[in-house]
Amino acid sequence: MKKALLTALLVGMSAAPAQQLFAKGFNYNYVQGQYVKPSMDNVDGGSGFAITGSVALNDNFALNAGYNDASFDNDIDASGYNVGVTYHMPVADSTDILLNAAFEQAEASAFGISTDDTGYSIGAGIRQKVASAVELEAGIYNVSIFDDSNIGFGAAALVDVAKNIALGVSYENLDESNTIGVGVRAGF
Repeated sequence: MKKALLTALLVGMSAAPAQQLFAKGFNYNYVQGQYVKPSMDNVDGGSGFAITGSVALNDNFALNAGYNDASFDNDIDASGYNVGVTYHMPVADSTDILLNAAFEQAEASAFGISTDDTGYSIGAGIRQKVASAVELEAGIYNVSIFDDSNIGFGAAALVDVAKNIALGVSYENLDESNTIGVGVRAGF
């Protein structure tokens, strides 16, 4: 259960931000913070935060990184970070297909026992600007960490509220877990 929890938290808090990149007119240089509410079968009361960022290398590639931390009522804590790269392929003026890969590191402690591991994630997604200030995105990914491999999916919506500032909501599902996030993204 601890492996599934940590994998779900790590990916649920990091995969979606990696997909918030590119497409014509989109800013792919940003910092984002989220309050996250993870839940998992047989584990109650999770909450935490995620901080992510992206820096464009050129017109088609960006480096991205993230850190996340969450605690549960049952004396379970989890945290992790990732560093990766995203490649995009525009398919229309307001749509990109995204491919990403990342190095993942995760730690968990439960009931006085701690563990950590490293692994990787790979994913594919789509980002669509559906109105001048509204973006939708969705993706599927595979995470391999803690001697386990799981496929997950996520979706997010972003609404521009000012120049280079967007509010967002996200949902991630991986194995036995779900994570809902709300946050703000600042472009630079």
